[in-house]
Amino acid sequence: MSHCEMYQCKSSETLKRRGQSGSLVVGLLALLLINCGKQGDLAPDQVSGASSGVSSNVPFKSGGLARVPARTMSASSTGQEPALLPSELEPIPPYVLTLGRDHATLCWVTRDVCVGEVKLSGYADDAVYVEDRPASNYHRVKMTGLQAATTYRYEVGRNYVGNFKTADGTPAFEVAVFGHPGGTERPFEYATEALAGRLVSLSPEIALCTGDITFRATIRNMRDCFLHRFANYLSSKPIYISPANHEGRGNGQDYTDFRTLFPYEFGPAKGGSHWFDYKHARFFALTYKLKSKALFREHVQWLAEAIDQSDQEFNIVFLGGQDESYYDKDFLFRTLSKRPVDLVLGGDGGGVAQEKLHGLDFYFSGDGGMSSYPFYYLRFFDHHFHVHGLFSDARSKDVNYRSFYSKKPRKVLQDLKSKQVASDPWVLKYEGLDLDSMDVGGVQLDINWPHDEEVELQLHWKASTRSRIKEQCHLIKPKSKTRVLVHIPPRHPVGTPGEVYKLVDVEVGLAEHRPYRKKYALKDLVTNVSIFAR
Repeated sequence: MSHCEMYQCKSSETLKRRGQSGSLVVGLLALLLINCGKQGDLAPDQVSGASSGVSSNVPFKSGGLARVPARTMSASSTGQEPALLPSELEPIPPYVLTLGRDHATLCWVTRDVCVGEVKLSGYADDAVYVEDRPASNYHRVKMTGLQAATTYRYEVGRNYVGNFKTADGTPAFEVAVFGHPGGTERPFEYATEALAGRLVSLSPEIALCTGDITFRATIRNMRDCFLHRFANYLSSKPIYISPANHEGRGNGQDYTDFRTLFPYEFGPAKGGSHWFDYKHARFFALTYKLKSKALFREHVQWLAEAIDQSDQEFNIVFLGGQDESYYDKDFLFRTLSKRPVDLVLGGDGGGVAQEKLHGLDFYFSGDGGMSSYPFYYLRFFDHHFHVHGLFSDARSKDVNYRSFYSKKPRKVLQDLKSKQVASDPWVLKYEGLDLDSMDVGGVQLDINWPHDEEVELQLHWKASTRSRIKEQCHLIKPKSKTRVLVHIPPRHPVGTPGEVYKLVDVEVGLAEHRPYRKKYALKDLVTNVSIFAR
């Protein structure tokens, strides 16, 4: 019986039995409420879902009202609260999902079913981007063909206005890395708000979250514990998430809600593994808690193939990674060790730690259970990047950093033989070169440092018609065997704008004004020097 039929029956009975007890009226009103409540409960087979993991619901008409079918997830199947019903949907303002030199993706949530639109203004005339999916509450609009290093203003509906800036053409950029901002039943246990504020003040181009954005994987919790808390940052810049066990319902069993709110271009059909490029780096998000370890191995195989296809300067993998009972950790790192992976990041739990597995560095950044939230901060350059340890309140800022050099194979233009001055054993000079600057990528130094002391290495280079240029110092850790890549610009940085030149001299030495400068001979540090191609 429909809502309208119930109302008509109730009205006629009231007119006929006006003199009778009001008990019948009360009973009919109760029956009316029960029937109306049942109209909001839709069977799972009424659901329509997109293959990308984002709901593409079609309005369901009932009694003249438009209703949106609930997603196929019930409390009985997961032991958790069900996904939000239409009446419980709270609009979520636009948040940046992805960003690059020529594209950006915005997501948002509306209470009403509609097709999303974004009005964009910036480089040229205003443009309107329309969502290329069926009407839904959950929206994703990807804007392509944008200009690099350009600030764009966006409008969504009548209520939301924001802006974002596309990546520029330089190789330098900064990334914040944190984990476990919501992985507890006590929502205010961690200094998450302080971390969110610190991200806004530091303003890295992008951020990575290594999992556990909420304790229970529901739309409501991911909205309240993550999207609302980081809204000021997310309105203009993306936080890429590698989902851990708390992003999946039933402790990593079902990632439907995560894939709905964060519709990345996923790899495997299950879980939330994906990759993206930012400038000259490729980042791989790996889901490590899945229904079975066999399924996890499928994700690792996907990851291996994606890394093999990468031609980027840097390859960075990030995941949750704390609970070793959830995944085959040894299998993962054995697989990655055979590929040019520069760093692995984790952090879906407490504590901050670093370890080396199968020759790969694994940096873990969890909440730490501290009043000041610890996180990593990465600064990328041409052929290397620095990893800093920071805190949300900046009281315990760690000024030290670790340098990582690209593992991408290099084409060697020329191996250098040094002319070491007898009176200056801490300097190696390479003279008589004649190389076009447009062909030179930089200098490659193979390091084998056997001592217990940390030292700094610096490099000078000289063009045929100019004075020598001093490059930044490079930190060499005690007892380390590594490769240092020093970029040399194709055009002279202090000459006529756009000037190309001939590279004629290279000089490698221990940092000036350091007490160890005269303590060691440089031949104990540098085993090989070569010029690599651009």
